[in-house]
Amino acid sequence: MKQILLLLILGTITACQNKNYPDLINKESKFSDSDFTKEHFQEFLIYEDITTKNSKLPKPKPSAKKQYPWMLSVSKERTEETLNQIEKSIIAITDGASDYNKEPSNSINFSSLVDNFYTEQQLSEYRKNRSITTQTSILDYIKATIKKYDLTNEKNEKIKLNGEVLGLGGGGFEEKNGKLLEGIVFQTLGMGDSKYLRLKGYVDIEVEIPVEYEKIEITKSDIGDKFSIGGQKIQILEFDANAIHYKLFNSDSQNFSVYIDNCNGNYGSVQSPENIYDKFRDNQGLDYASFLKKYKEFGLDKMENPNEGNFVSVLKSDDCQLEKVFFYCSITSKLAKKTIRVPVNIQIK
Repeated sequence: MKQILLLLILGTITACQNKNYPDLINKESKFSDSDFTKEHFQEFLIYEDITTKNSKLPKPKPSAKKQYPWMLSVSKERTEETLNQIEKSIIAITDGASDYNKEPSNSINFSSLVDNFYTEQQLSEYRKNRSITTQTSILDYIKATIKKYDLTNEKNEKIKLNGEVLGLGGGGFEEKNGKLLEGIVFQTLGMGDSKYLRLKGYVDIEVEIPVEYEKIEITKSDIGDKFSIGGQKIQILEFDANAIHYKLFNSDSQNFSVYIDNCNGNYGSVQSPENIYDKFRDNQGLDYASFLKKYKEFGLDKMENPNEGNFVSVLKSDDCQLEKVFFYCSITSKLAKKTIRVPVNIQIK
């Protein structure tokens, strides 16, 4: 009996040695609408997210059917065929609302149809339910960015797009020649103050589809451990109840995705420079009034070089306790890529 007790004590000591911060405050934060108008209340909410957990949430319920994002098994030949089909069918169109209302638009949609090689059984499922649930679509994991463009509106003004990344949306299904084709829509994310009724030019879009992923599985036993994924170094700082905290070394952005197992995939996140995070963790349990008194002491009034150094990401589930968290990303060397030039000739009338 003494030996078992000693082993338990040693196990507890080992776990504590990996953890450099005090236990998170266990509470369920609730605020009124009027609270959000208070001075520096948004910063206080970040403080609350960083320093609290909620152990009253239920434990996760195992799912019978798991569709992990990295389980998509597609050959490079299949992805290249998909990219070729996108290139053959993609067209530039305006958004539906502007077209319907005959109003100027400030975005462009790029619409395409792809043969996803659905079986007769899946075609029958679609005809019955107007959806496909028995196969994960390769289009769910596609990404697109703008590499180059030249666009002019009806006023002969050069259009400048807000960013390189394109939004992604489903384009529904279409039966054609006995095949079920699946639609995909890429969308620009704005044009600043510019709008158009007529738009001409071109956009070069780089479309990429992952072929293989790398992933790491995180549990409570990994607190203090360091990992590398996608060439980025991270360290697990906290894994408790419904929260996980991890440090991003020399980065304020992450090049990997997060999957919370058996928790509906729902979570909120905040990010903080490491020095601010450390100050918050050293001063846990403050109410709003006490937080305001320490606002300048925390250095929140003059944050210098906020985009440099290490950063800490804090993820909290609103649905259940965390048991496993996966970090995953596509392997860059295994990506299927294609740059496609899309002619643009849009007129709203």
